[in-house]
Amino acid sequence: MSISYYIQIIVSCVILSAILYGVLKLSKSLQQKRYSGEIKVIDRLSVDTGVTLVLVNVRDKTLLLGTGNRDVKILETFKK
Repeated sequence: MSISYYIQIIVSCVILSAILYGVLKLSKSLQQKRYSGEIKVIDRLSVDTGVTLVLVNVRDKTLLLGTGNRDVKILETFKK
């Protein structure tokens, strides 16, 4: 086998690696956009054992949630 054959193999592997790396970066960016979500927890305060107040931003609304052992209640809604 000649040296040109080995050079072709190396160049092909480099090109294939570059394409796969580009596809990986593209798929990661699309996944982050798809699963970024529109819910953001702004603040959380533990009031008692098993009871927490949570301030959440959902789209253009800010919600104050009260969470207990097995339930979640909307206590207050604020609009921007």
